Amino acid sequence: MCSQPPYGQLLAAANRLAALGFRRWLFKPGMEFLAREKWWGRGGARPLPHEGVDFCLFEDDRERQCIFPAASLVPAALAGRVVKIHPDILGHTIWLTHGEADGMGWRLHTIYGHVVPVADLAPGSWVAAGVVIGTVAAPAVAGKAITSHLHLSVARIAAGTVTGGLEWPLLHDGKVAQLLDPQFFLS
Repeated sequence: MCSQPPYGQLLAAANRLAALGFRRWLFKPGMEFLAREKWWGRGGARPLPHEGVDFCLFEDDRERQCIFPAASLVPAALAGRVVKIHPDILGHTIWLTHGEADGMGWRLHTIYGHVVPVADLAPGSWVAAGVVIGTVAAPAVAGKAITSHLHLSVARIAAGTVTGGLEWPLLHDGKVAQLLDPQFFLS
């Protein structure tokens, strides 16, 4: 894993953001891991802490704030197997598992929210690190004042967890999931 570039760099490279003067990702309050506030709409409190990070904004070499557009490519952070794809509030969520369970009975997962999966991606598919698994979904939800973005979560999930149970609420159940900070884990 250490030989992989940090995910933010991988995401910028996949989308050729250097041509736009990409300098760094910006994370406003509410976009970070375990944030308790909403960054979209009128703000306010989240019902549960944020499970990951939201890639939405970046700064260019002129120090301008730029929006990461819908239809941007979403590469896999690590090599792994697709275990589930299901609809979410803006698109779909893709769950990848990485390797065997550790000695404590946990298996590493990366979770990509608000995407449109590539046409041939299905549960059971094996993907290499850096391979495009989807694109960022457009915010086509009526009544939602939200900018398109990629949500990335990283979690250790109990090895015996049934694939059908892989849903967002599961990530807040400490008996079967342990959330990890994506910015720390993938850097």
